[in-house]
Amino acid sequence: DNDTVYIGANDGMMHAFNGTTGVERFAFVPNGIDFNKLKLLSDSKNYIHEFFVDGPVVVSTKKQTSNKNYLVGTLGRGGKGLYGLDVTDSAGFKASNVLWEINSDADGYMGYMISRPIITKVKHGGVTKNVVVVSNGINSTANRPALFVIDIATGTILDTLAPGLGDPSVKGTPTIGNGLSAPTGVDSDADGYIDDVYAGDLLGNVWKFNLSTNFIAKGDWVIGNGDKPLFKAVDAGGNPQPISGGINIGFNYLNDTWLFFGTGRLMTSADLTSKEIQSWYGFIDKNETVTRADFMQRKIIAVETDGVGGKVIKRAFSTRTTDDMKDKKGWYIDFTYDAALGVTPSKQGERIVGIPLIRGTLLQVSSIIPIALECDTGDNGLVN
Repeated sequence: DNDTVYIGANDGMMHAFNGTTGVERFAFVPNGIDFNKLKLLSDSKNYIHEFFVDGPVVVSTKKQTSNKNYLVGTLGRGGKGLYGLDVTDSAGFKASNVLWEINSDADGYMGYMISRPIITKVKHGGVTKNVVVVSNGINSTANRPALFVIDIATGTILDTLAPGLGDPSVKGTPTIGNGLSAPTGVDSDADGYIDDVYAGDLLGNVWKFNLSTNFIAKGDWVIGNGDKPLFKAVDAGGNPQPISGGINIGFNYLNDTWLFFGTGRLMTSADLTSKEIQSWYGFIDKNETVTRADFMQRKIIAVETDGVGGKVIKRAFSTRTTDDMKDKKGWYIDFTYDAALGVTPSKQGERIVGIPLIRGTLLQVSSIIPIALECDTGDNGLVN
């Protein structure tokens, strides 16, 4: 709305540039970054890459938030927390336009927020409330998944929804921690208010959060499916598959809500060499728990390699047959190759760490096979 480009950077600042001329309008340094590391940033002799303000930045439109432009950014791998700015007049930005910063919470759920927040509307005390919905991210003190709903104007945490509190396995272990990945919201009745939010976690659980109720007090918003995951992604051997990317939502002609996502992660140096089997999933949300046994498996049935190192350059997938989805609640594709296809190795470490795209009736996704490099991976101590 105001011809401004906003970029978080690992120089410790969130920058605002004139979208036409490229001239910088202002820069903001969040309090949540590590200032001891920041002061060493210009030490060229002993420079080591560090993260500071590398999380996503989102800005509301004036239609969304009553003639205001609110900016919300996370620190990403640079620290635990997020901040809110009033950037309605970005050219005249001043200290009073810094609205709030949050770098901790009472329950220890706040982690490194590396996924994109959602700016949306909820019903709050009978009136419309503009809010930020954001996942807690990784390496929280509580080591659990959680979803924050925050008043965008004041930074007040209206509610924190932490799923699976009655299930110790949701917390994981000290070396395989858990946290909530990118949230996706849906306004299922088209009334302008968010109804449900979906997100996966690093132990493969798919969670549903219902925000459709008029919020008066904590407990009004609930976790769907009786505080149980809709689905737990596991490979054929029952090993959990992490969901580090996001979930996309689609609707079929029966108005069923379909969830599409992939599994895998790329956060630490150990992830570079992982050959665990990851998968691509799509299933219908019926507000009930489903498993792989409820899905139709699609397979990789043909591949073409480069003829040199056995690198796959093309492949084909199995197609549907008449009524093969009858009584099925979804589908999945495992990223592995049958030995009969002549591809070596059969486990290549392929994974999905982004969000699938829906283009009309087509579903698209990008997968990756990492290459381990002898260099600083920038783990920043992230152990999840």
